[in-house]
Amino acid sequence: MSYGFNILISIDQLGNTISGGNPDSTISARVGYFTQNPSQTKIYYYWKGLEKLINFSFYPLDGPEHCHQAYNKEGGVAYVNTGKDWMRFVLSFIIISTCIGIIIPLVYTITFLFNIKPKPDNIDDILIQSLEATNREIDNVFHLLAEQTKQGKSKIELTQNALKIAEEVKSKINNLVLMN
Repeated sequence: MSYGFNILISIDQLGNTISGGNPDSTISARVGYFTQNPSQTKIYYYWKGLEKLINFSFYPLDGPEHCHQAYNKEGGVAYVNTGKDWMRFVLSFIIISTCIGIIIPLVYTITFLFNIKPKPDNIDDILIQSLEATNREIDNVFHLLAEQTKQGKSKIELTQNALKIAEEVKSKINNLVLMN
């Protein structure tokens, strides 16, 4: 990913955090989660309305399922709640003002001027990205377990069992990634 793209993602994550969301997730992923898991929210149509606006805003770049793709790219993070009413108001304000005031005019103008077509939804790429992210998380677990063992803060048998299971999972993930 480019430096500029990373800056845009971090701004998106900041907006999600300000409005009561997970600081590691984007607004689109949060909206995608609640529209794909209607049993997790009492205000499904609120999320569906936001999804329609966001998907329309990013259609020229991502096609019709931007929020769904964003949620899948983040590896299926679960959200425990939808936030307080005032936080949802802030979220709505961020989405509506940003989409209508900036994203729609900018994206549609750029895609028209440069004849950019929506990219196809490639679930294989998303799966590989998720597996690679999982690999990085497992590496972090290895590091933490090794540190705990060095410091004598964990039960050796439990640590050894966790390392063994993590090694097996990592091996399976590596095999899946290498197959593609």
